[in-house]
Amino acid sequence: MSSRADGAHEEQRSGACGETGGPSELVVVDVVMSDGSSGSGPKTLSVGDGVKLVGLDTPTPFLEWGRQVYRGRWEEMVGTELVFDGSAELVGQSRRRLVMERVRLVRRRSGGGQGEEEAAGVGEGEGVEGPVGAAPG
Repeated sequence: MSSRADGAHEEQRSGACGETGGPSELVVVDVVMSDGSSGSGPKTLSVGDGVKLVGLDTPTPFLEWGRQVYRGRWEEMVGTELVFDGSAELVGQSRRRLVMERVRLVRRRSGGGQGEEEAAGVGEGEGVEGPVGAAPG
């Protein structure tokens, strides 16, 4: 894992060789740490805060990092991004990137009086269909 000026840089391998018999895929995840509100500086998070990635095989995955939630979108890159570890050894390469932006959870009331959490983009006011962490149907 390496850090970048615009936020965190996380890598995840999906489909490990032991599970599928094929090569694993390196997924590069960029996390935009700024929440868009005025007067707030960059946030500090560590892997020790607990990281959970949900829906990696969907168009809109979610990342829960500590108490913060991020919504992702896939981007195809022009060329290939090389990923190195701290000792400058090549870890892998990727041609697509998962860009994550922080969302805030907004509790909404459903007809039965039960509250359900919904993600809305920070500073956007736009909601996401379905509860956070649910895989699209």
